[in-house]
Amino acid sequence: MKVTESVLKDFRQTIKEIFRLSREYHTDLLYYNKEDLLAKNPEQFFYWLREIEYVADPDGFEVVQRPKILFENIGSKRPFDCDDRTVLSLSYFILQNKMRKIFGHHLFDTRVCVIGRGERPHHVHLEYKLENESEWKAFDPTYPRNKFDEFLFTPGFYECFYEKDF
Repeated sequence: MKVTESVLKDFRQTIKEIFRLSREYHTDLLYYNKEDLLAKNPEQFFYWLREIEYVADPDGFEVVQRPKILFENIGSKRPFDCDDRTVLSLSYFILQNKMRKIFGHHLFDTRVCVIGRGERPHHVHLEYKLENESEWKAFDPTYPRNKFDEFLFTPGFYECFYEKDF
């Protein structure tokens, strides 16, 4: 596997990488051999992903990984934090949309949001909605206490991005 290392200027680089990895490697989810992730509805996928142990990035480093790498290292104490879960979540919704197009169902709109309790960003998660709905729902399976369709906390800092922003 190729490892890319770069100096981060701000959190937008991480968001851009989340979109890139999800777009380029979303089919990694099809090759996860322990269970059929695409057969799960969003709530089932949320709770499956939430149960994977949270492992923070090493101090001073931001690690963002493609799905295949994440799957290979579940339970190994390698980083598996909020941005990694956002990559997997976005990949899941990309695949769901591809299947829905085939069967003529409504598609999911997605966006990646950066939040913080105060004025500074410190957490990232996905938000989604059906294309015919107006209300965005949180999709944040980062911690065991998180609940489906609920926000982790009321943010002071809150900024959302769409892939077209990059």
